[in-house]
Amino acid sequence: MQLNKILLVVVLILALFLRIWKLDDVPAGFYSDEASIGYDAFSILHTGRDFHGNSLPLFFESFGEWKNPIYIYASVPSIALFGLNEFATRLPAALFGLLAVLALFLVAKELFSEELALLASAFLAVSPWALQFSRVAFEAFALCLYSYGAGRLFVPLFLVALLFIFRADLIAKKKQLVIPAVIFLLLSLPLVITALFSPEVVFSRVNKIGIFAQGHSPFEFLDNYVQYFSAEFLFYRGDANLRHSPPGYGQLLWFSAPLLPAGIAACLLSFDKRNKLLFAWLLLFPVTAALTFEGSPHAIRSIVGVGLFELFAAAGATLLFGLARRLAGQRIAIMSGLLFILLAGANAFMFTSDYFSKYPSRSAAWFESGLGDAFKLEEKT
Repeated sequence: MQLNKILLVVVLILALFLRIWKLDDVPAGFYSDEASIGYDAFSILHTGRDFHGNSLPLFFESFGEWKNPIYIYASVPSIALFGLNEFATRLPAALFGLLAVLALFLVAKELFSEELALLASAFLAVSPWALQFSRVAFEAFALCLYSYGAGRLFVPLFLVALLFIFRADLIAKKKQLVIPAVIFLLLSLPLVITALFSPEVVFSRVNKIGIFAQGHSPFEFLDNYVQYFSAEFLFYRGDANLRHSPPGYGQLLWFSAPLLPAGIAACLLSFDKRNKLLFAWLLLFPVTAALTFEGSPHAIRSIVGVGLFELFAAAGATLLFGLARRLAGQRIAIMSGLLFILLAGANAFMFTSDYFSKYPSRSAAWFESGLGDAFKLEEKT
């Protein structure tokens, strides 16, 4: 429908605005990890080498660990255009965040309907979880295997679940899968070779924070795992690290709290293959994060779940609207829908207002605010 296309454009414009407005100032400061990514991209741009002198590396040497390549190379064009600064270094995160909104729309449209897909993408556009990591230069969005370590475990596990659930369909269309399978294997090959011959590069971070590498109890995994489904993490407190989550808010906005159980119930009532895949996603998204002992619950390491919760919330909204229409009539259902839109909009406005006005000062120390100005002053002197 033409109206749906217009609404999608509106959602994408809103998502883009929230991700690039005051990008150089919010969050305040420039965390050392961001600065390291920016300088490596700057060095690649001008010398073809990272700041350690390695020529076009697959992984980037950092302080006691190795950084993934996708975000650094993605920062090269923006730094070429805008210079070595906060805006240019964070811009790829904003664009990846915008693409995530569009990608969720396409996935939800394929699995459900265009109307539900619009709701899911609108929810993701204003999601605290998604917005936060669309405005800082962290390696959370992009090609999972090369952008963030959590993807290296989640992607294979999710693929196993997908192959099992859709095994009959995939066998019937096995000839059509040859090219995608070859492309995936070719993209994965450099990572596999690096893991085999230079495991310290791929697993350096895991060896520092993994519960098994550090001798923690295996039961700690279970304790960590359940935290990612808690109301405290999702709706009240979020990640305690202010670089990962604004204070006073959970990873999701509160308007989705009643929608989530309704959406999960709706998917359980129609437990077909597409819904089985969603529940596989739900069960698997915290696994990597729960295998680490530091900073649990950790919003970045569980970022692969962000779109799923908004999809369930959209399914819940669709179910509740349908129930209202059947039980109370079309007029009451529309009035209830408009009231929900009003409340959800107020919640989103309250969050974004606090995010751009209060969050910068509250999180300034966490982003090492002032160091950038100190470096600029030292350069002038």
